[in-house]
Amino acid sequence: MKKYILITCIFLSYNFFAQSKDEIIKTKDNEIKILNNEILNLKKIISEANFYHLKEKFDKKFVENYFSTRDLSKENDLEKFKPSYALINIIRIGATDAVLKKCDSIDDFNKNYIILFELRETVLNKKYDESKVNDALDKIKKLPEIAATSKLGISKKMIYDLLYNYRENSCLLKKQLDNYKTKSDQKAMKPLYEKLENDLRYKNYQYLKQVIVEMKMDLNSYTGDDDLSSCIEVKEIKKDTQPEK
Repeated sequence: MKKYILITCIFLSYNFFAQSKDEIIKTKDNEIKILNNEILNLKKIISEANFYHLKEKFDKKFVENYFSTRDLSKENDLEKFKPSYALINIIRIGATDAVLKKCDSIDDFNKNYIILFELRETVLNKKYDESKVNDALDKIKKLPEIAATSKLGISKKMIYDLLYNYRENSCLLKKQLDNYKTKSDQKAMKPLYEKLENDLRYKNYQYLKQVIVEMKMDLNSYTGDDDLSSCIEVKEIKKDTQPEK
């Protein structure tokens, strides 16, 4: 009798828990359906708002020449990309394939711009550092592809080349300045300093030009290894290849 009662209790308990589990699953399914409907409605609302209010702003801001004529700014304008990303992210919701493709192109362009600007300011415009330069070259190689003929595309290639040849050019300049410092008549050396400033090997390196200008004005400003990294003699400047196809 006791055994029968125990079996009955176990059976009833099993039915209770099985029923509770089914009810929980059913409740969760209903909640998920409700949530999905809310998400769909929200996407529809945002999509309509984009079409009637933001699409015109989007098209006006990201006109075709946005990609071909915009180049790196001399001043730090990276904060301006925050509202740009916000507009891109929201316009994607409910967008057509054509708009999504344009958003991807803008995103690729912006990524290139931000990385190239940061590398120019923190690596290229500073004293040569082998580790930082190698990291910078790797970052440029990993950037999304952009039109090579666009202004930013041209700057991208130029920055890559300058970084690639930075060590060689820095070493060549050091050799020349070390030699110039030994000359007793520094006034007579002024034309040679000015020639260095405009030398194609140095003119696009802000840091190297600064070292030349300061030495021209004050011989003692140049302290050799403190200004330019110590390096072995370089025979020739390497010829670079395109960072991207």
